Amino acid sequence: KIENAKTSFEDGVYSGAIYLAYQSLVNSAKALLLAENKKTNTHAGIISQFDELFIESGRIDLGTSFSEMIYQINKFAPTADFATRYIENANQFLDKVRTFRESQTQLLSKKAV
Repeated sequence: KIENAKTSFEDGVYSGAIYLAYQSLVNSAKALLLAENKKTNTHAGIISQFDELFIESGRIDLGTSFSEMIYQINKFAPTADFATRYIENANQFLDKVRTFRESQTQLLSKKAV
């Protein structure tokens, strides 16, 4: 989704780019929640569960809540400037999710040995 967001941005379709970045954020959060055996039925549920399980607990630090970051989509017009910031936020979030997941996988591997 994030690559599609970048393509939409390059094509000047800022609203599409922002929505694809939003989908990337939701999908990344959902992946971590599923790895924790949490049920993920709605976007709102994914967002609130992610905040509770990962942000409020300090397991992942975004410098803000996940809901604050993701719900910017409701506060700003779909301009090139906002699309740039939102896609960058989604990229940074994806990096943090990947890093977290890799560290968890390494811990599990060490315990299995």
